[in-house]
Formats: sequence, C-alpha cells, structure tokens
Amino acid sequence: MQAAFQDWADRASAAPPFDEVPLAERDQFWSWLQENEWLTFKPMTDAFVLSVEASLSASAAAAARIPLDVIDYIGWRHALACETETGLHMKTPDRMLAARVDVQGDIDERVREFLVT
Repeated sequence: MQAAFQDWADRASAAPPFDEVPLAERDQFWSWLQENEWLTFKPMTDAFVLSVEASLSASAAAAARIPLDVIDYIGWRHALACETETGLHMKTPDRMLAARVDVQGDIDERVREFLVT
C-alpha cells in the first residue's frame, strides 16, 4: 500500500499543477481509490474539496474542468448560511473576518496589573 501511494504521489508531483490528467490515468487512479476505500475515503474526501477549490481559483481553464454538480457540492463551504433538513445552519465566522473580540478581557486593565508606578 505504501509503495502504491508513493507511486501515485510521485506521478502527481511530476505533473504541472492544474494540468488535465489523461483519461486512462484518471480511471486507473479512481479504481485504485475504490479498491482501497477503507483507507482512502476520509483523506481523499478532504483532498477532493481542497483540490476543487484550488482549481476554481487557479485559472479559467482549470475551473472549466470542474463539473457544475461538484461546484454545487462544495458550495456550502463558502455560504454564510444554508438550508438543511433540520433548518437554517449558519457557520461560525472565521475570526480573521469576524468582529474584533478581546479573548483575554479588558487588556488595558490587565496591563495595569503588571506595571509598576
């Protein structure tokens, strides 16, 4: 398994990023993933989403190779809110883009505790 994984990693590293993968090689890779789904499912699911997002932002040619249903599948990751079977789901905002929060309380008061006057 390790040798097979290394072979696929070497093949991917040798190809220019975002180039189209030949159909025969794609089919071979997907067959290998299905045969080893017990081990590859979770990491490949995460890699799939990251790969699609990178392709969408890399170039128009790379984005054009992503099927619309796949874009719809990952779209929820970028929505402020989405409707689910149980109701409206709103993601916790990324702190970098969220309103300012002082997680340590009033910092001015804390600094005064340690200043010698």
